[in-house]
Amino acid sequence: MKFNFDTPETVTITSTTVDPELQGKGIAKQLVLKVVAMAKAYQLKIIPECSYAKSFFETHKEYQTLVR
Repeated sequence: MKFNFDTPETVTITSTTVDPELQGKGIAKQLVLKVVAMAKAYQLKIIPECSYAKSFFETHKEYQTLVR
């Protein structure tokens, strides 16, 4: 996963990639959830730029308050 701190208030997820032999095991979800935990801990908003992160936040509405 690649992410940037564009401003002191935001973290932008720019890329989420999992090795092909490990795909389908929930690893990408775990990576996004780590960013969610960090955003909560540091009171940041998340900007999901990559397709996986966008899809994750569209599917998991319970995290919408963290999305900018």
